[in-house]
Amino acid sequence: MAQLHQKEINSSNLEKAIQKAVKIASKPLQIWLSADYDDKQKCNI
Repeated sequence: MAQLHQKEINSSNLEKAIQKAVKIASKPLQIWLSADYDDKQKCNI
């Protein structure tokens, strides 16, 4: 989940960042269930 808080993306890594975002967005429940307490607090969900 900490990966969600990355503030800057280099254009050379844009494709990887998009792939990671799609992966996270396609499985929100699994990501949430696998997150620890601190990560869930950071998301303010």
